[in-house]
Amino acid sequence: MVQDLFLELATSADQLDYPVIYASGREGWATLDPNKKGTDLSPLFEAILREVHPPVVEEGPFQMLVSNLDYDSHKGKIAIGRIWRGKVSPHDQLLVMNADGSTTPFEVGQVLTYLGT
Repeated sequence: MVQDLFLELATSADQLDYPVIYASGREGWATLDPNKKGTDLSPLFEAILREVHPPVVEEGPFQMLVSNLDYDSHKGKIAIGRIWRGKVSPHDQLLVMNADGSTTPFEVGQVLTYLGT
């Protein structure tokens, strides 16, 4: 059924070349051979490391696309967004580029991250 689904959804022949791993999340095993039950999930993790390439990180100064703004009466302005390149730490001096091209300097007070998406 999975193979039929991939055949229906594929838009190019390259998408039909994918690894197949047989696994049971409830029982905690994975294997590459459909006739043998695995002992642990290591084949799955090895396939992830082998097949999923890491993100391409651009070199250069810090750049972040702000998707949401918030305000806290104790912390002040809070910018929420995705970092496209570089890195940021508390007390870094940065510039905000406004839509009209003007810039506003500020100091980073705190850096928080999300787990997951």
